Amino acid sequence: MARLEILEEKNSLDPREIEYLRGVPILQGLDDSQIAKIMSMAKRAELAQGAVLMEEGEEGDTLYIIRQGEVEISKALTLPLGGGKTGLTEKALRRCGAQDRAIFGELSLFDQRARSATVKCLTNCSFYALGREEFLKFCDENPQIGYVVFENLARMVCDRLRKTSEDVVKLTTALSIALSQR
Repeated sequence: MARLEILEEKNSLDPREIEYLRGVPILQGLDDSQIAKIMSMAKRAELAQGAVLMEEGEEGDTLYIIRQGEVEISKALTLPLGGGKTGLTEKALRRCGAQDRAIFGELSLFDQRARSATVKCLTNCSFYALGREEFLKFCDENPQIGYVVFENLARMVCDRLRKTSEDVVKLTTALSIALSQR
């Protein structure tokens, strides 16, 4: 996996970046000074087209907010190949980019378990990176901001869980229909 090139250890934001960050889902409800405060701990990082930002199954401890570029999110699928063998293939789930103000790795702020998907750069990309330890320390020291961000994170995770549940029902229904027509 390609290594992130860290551009800056500390992040000073210009007004255009603040405007961009206002639309990032986890920062909703924060004023400009609060956004600047939380993002002051973010690192800026870049990856080239084709590089992998995170790989499904690896341990993670960083949340990423895309600044520029476009990525593809995929999951490994296990397929029966016959003869008792199985093979893995990747299934692209979604493409998103800076225009979507996409966030990746949000679950790593809650725990440091395995990444749930692979994120690959379709173009040259840059990101804001927020490490788990620094983020949790910041929230302890700034509980008002931390509360808003965690509420936004919870809402985002809930929305994704609901969507996943709907998708599981659709897939189960389709499989049931396909099997009943055999």
